[in-house]
Amino acid sequence: MESTTLTMLTFFILLASLSIWKLRAFFSTKELEDDDRNDVSTERIYGYIYEVLSQEKSLSDEISMEVLFTSIQALESFDQEHFWRLTPHRIRQLVQAYYMEHDVDSLESMFKREQKYRL
Repeated sequence: MESTTLTMLTFFILLASLSIWKLRAFFSTKELEDDDRNDVSTERIYGYIYEVLSQEKSLSDEISMEVLFTSIQALESFDQEHFWRLTPHRIRQLVQAYYMEHDVDSLESMFKREQKYRL
């Protein structure tokens, strides 16, 4: 190899390494205190859903996600500071994920399944 080519290749590798090292600071690697998307927070939200469903008088009529969301927010145990990003859409996502994971098709069957495993 020519010395010019070798010099250019060396500087390219050095500058690429420096760029990657500098960009690493922008990618978050540590967990945030109010992260509501981790496994522990997700389980807490499922617990809130179960608590709301256990307080409902009749589960024969499906309650909407907005009603479920406002009922969760009204709970005394709900941590408003930690779950400040929680929306009805996130509740819908979690309920749908639960449906697919546990092969249930309604909030009533979700409640019955959880009731069986929580006792």
